[in-house]
Amino acid sequence: MPGNYLVLDKYTKNGGNIGISTKVFNTLAINSLKQIKEIKKDKANLVQTSIVRNKLIYRITAVVSKGINFKSLSDKIEETIVSNLNEIAETVPVEIKVKFIEKDISR
Repeated sequence: MPGNYLVLDKYTKNGGNIGISTKVFNTLAINSLKQIKEIKKDKANLVQTSIVRNKLIYRITAVVSKGINFKSLSDKIEETIVSNLNEIAETVPVEIKVKFIEKDISR
């Protein structure tokens, strides 16, 4: 399962492992971004999901209006994704990298 799945050891209190695919994590991140009103609905929005050494890595490109506070929005994106991750698994090692594309709001 390495590469396409994140393996969570001792997923239940009786032991056992569970593997969750990058497709599941990718869909979770896309749906998380849809919850954030500051991110424009644009085909340039992009989520890349990978698993490296059993750690989930997100590389997100998000289209936003000019003048947005990047730090605040980055924190909001991370908080939303982590909150949604916690709904499916309590402990997911994750790293989130966000790149913003500013677009003029009048267009």
